[in-house]
Amino acid sequence: MFRGLIYFVVNVLIILLLSNILPGFKVSTIWAATMLIIVLTLLNWTLGVILKFFTFPLNFLSFGLLGFLINLFVLWISLNIPQGITVSGTAFEQFILLLIITIGLSVGQAISQAMFPDKD
Repeated sequence: MFRGLIYFVVNVLIILLLSNILPGFKVSTIWAATMLIIVLTLLNWTLGVILKFFTFPLNFLSFGLLGFLINLFVLWISLNIPQGITVSGTAFEQFILLLIITIGLSVGQAISQAMFPDKD
C-alpha cells in the first residue's frame, strides 16, 4: 500500500516536472497530472494487458519493441482523456514527446523501486 502511494506520487511529480521542461507538453494543474496518472494506470491494467497478451508473439520477435510501442499508444490515449493537458506540435514532435514522457516515467519508477524495494 505504501509503495503504491509512493509510485503514484513519483509519477505525478515526474509528469509535472516534464511539463515544465518539455516545450509542447503542458499540464495546467496538479489535479490534471493526478487524473492523468489515474487514467494511465487504469488503461495499463486493462487495455495494455489485453494488447500485450494478444501481441506477445510479435513482441517476442521484436525483442520488446512492440511492448514499448503499446506503452506509447496507451499513454497517447490517456493524454487525451483528462482536461488541462495539451501536447502540441507536429505528429513527429508529439511522438518524440510521448517517447520522452514514457522514458521519464520508466526511469522514475525504476528509481522509486530501488529506493523502496519489495519486501516479499
